[in-house]
Amino acid sequence: MKRIVLSFTLISVFLISSVIEMKSANGQFLGNVYINPDGSVTGTNKIQRNENIYTLTGNISGGIQIQRSHILLDGAGNAIKGDGEGRGIDLSNGRGQDPSRPEINNVTVMNLKILGFYYGVDNANTNNNTFIGNYIENCQSSFWIVGSSSNIITNNTMNNAGISINYAGSNNITKNNFINCWVTTWASTQPIVDGNYWSDYTTRYPDAKVIDNTGIWETPYESWENVIDNHPLVMPYGTSSIPSSSPTPEPTPEVEAFPTTFVIATSVTFAIVCLALLVYLKKRQQS
Repeated sequence: MKRIVLSFTLISVFLISSVIEMKSANGQFLGNVYINPDGSVTGTNKIQRNENIYTLTGNISGGIQIQRSHILLDGAGNAIKGDGEGRGIDLSNGRGQDPSRPEINNVTVMNLKILGFYYGVDNANTNNNTFIGNYIENCQSSFWIVGSSSNIITNNTMNNAGISINYAGSNNITKNNFINCWVTTWASTQPIVDGNYWSDYTTRYPDAKVIDNTGIWETPYESWENVIDNHPLVMPYGTSSIPSSSPTPEPTPEVEAFPTTFVIATSVTFAIVCLALLVYLKKRQQS
C-alpha cells in the first residue's frame, strides 16, 4: 500500500512540476517563437529568414525570444500580440537567472507592432541594440531596460507603454511619440531624451510657445525628475506610425498547439492515475 501511495505521489509531483516548468515567471506558458542561437526559427512559420535578416510575413499571437546576436528583425508592419503578460520581444536570454548564458547584443528590431504584453521589449542585460519605427501599445513597459547601455530608441510610438530604465548606462531616446506615457529612470546614467512628442505637453505647459516655425516648444519637457527633453515636438513624429486602430493578429496554431496539448494530456493522465488508484483502494476494502 505504501509503495502505491509513494508511486502516486511521485507521478503527481512529476506532472505538476512539468506544468509549472512550462510557465514563465508571469504565469504565461512558454513555447512562443524562438530565434535560436544557431539562427533557426521555431514556433512559427511566419518568419522568413535571409541570412541575418528575419522578416515577419504575418501577425503572431505570442512573443519572440531572440537568442542570437547581430540580427535584424523586421516586422514589415505586422503585429505580435500578448494577453497582458510575458514579453513581446525578449533579448534577456535568461541571463537574470543564469548569468553564464551568452549576452545578446547588436540586434535591430524595426517596423513591428507590439501589443498587450507586460514588457513590450525585455532589454535586460543586453547592449547596443536599435529599435526603430515600432508601435508599442498597452504594455506595463514598452522597453524594460536593466543593466543595459548604448541602445538607440528612435521613431517609435509608445501608447500607454512607458519606458523604464534601471541600473543602466547611457541610452539614446530621440524622435519618438509618447502617448499617455513617459520615461522613468532609477539608479541609472541619465539617458539622452531629446526631440520627442509628448501627448500631455499642452496640459502640463499651457502657456508654452513654439520657437518660430521650428515645430519645437520653447519650454523643455520634464518626464521624470532629471529626465528632460529640451526640444519637445509640437506634432507627432512621423504620424503615419500611429495607427488609427490596433490590428488583431491572426491566431497562430503552431505557437499555441504544444502548450495546450501538453496541458490536456497532463490533465487526462492525472485523472486516469487518480481513477486507477481509487478503483484499487475500493477493491482492497472489499477483499
